[in-house]
Amino acid sequence: MALSASQLRAILPGSMLRGRSGAYGLNIYLYLSKEGTAVMSFEVGAISGPYRITDDGLLCMANFPPGPGERCCTFYQQGEQYKLFYSNGELAMVATRVLGQDEHFLR
Repeated sequence: MALSASQLRAILPGSMLRGRSGAYGLNIYLYLSKEGTAVMSFEVGAISGPYRITDDGLLCMANFPPGPGERCCTFYQQGEQYKLFYSNGELAMVATRVLGQDEHFLR
């Protein structure tokens, strides 16, 4: 079952997700600040933009791959692992959560 908006709001702000992208297999670090900014660092660069958690339990981020606009994901939790899926059903990311910024994030 997908995580609810209240669950996402309780666990995501101020956390980092560390994992692999579904489509490209890249290692990804996704930091979600408490102020509403998402920063994604991956093997070929880094990007940032605003994020929001919708009332129906979606994490939506602006200006993230594959292009401009907003992309939204549904979160599923399996033990310590999270699976994020785009609205079209495509796997966006498989990750674990880390509180705060990981030491590898700024490298």
